[in-house]
Amino acid sequence: MRIAVAADASGFELKEAIRAHLEEKNIEVIDYAEAAREYYDVVPEVAPAVQSGEVDYAILCCGTGMGMAQMANSYKGIRAAVVESVFAAKMCRAINNSNILTMGGFIVAPFMACEMVDTFLETQITDGLDDFHDFLLDAQEKIKAIEEKIYS
Repeated sequence: MRIAVAADASGFELKEAIRAHLEEKNIEVIDYAEAAREYYDVVPEVAPAVQSGEVDYAILCCGTGMGMAQMANSYKGIRAAVVESVFAAKMCRAINNSNILTMGGFIVAPFMACEMVDTFLETQITDGLDDFHDFLLDAQEKIKAIEEKIYS
């Protein structure tokens, strides 16, 4: 598994904790911000890496996570989710099949961020949602069809 990470100045400490945590777990990390970079500079590099499959997922940190998510979500096929809890990290994968996790250095403590990252990476679409399995998979296909109309 290859994970991209990046952060601006407000999320840099959080990103560093996440990077170290992933490396301890022997997960390959591609760091797009070895120094803090503005979200509008880093997202145009990270989102295409996720789109192309160069990386499996990305984790982006800024002050609230919202700036990174808003910009990332402007790219076709990107489903960035701002999370502030382990539950949200699980549900953004299980329900929405998110491929970019964003969070805020002003909001989330490093130990909690690492727990949210683990949950995000361990969860697959429909995990724990057996009653909604067919619905969620069908929804993903419909979303892809809508994206084709929007981005064509």
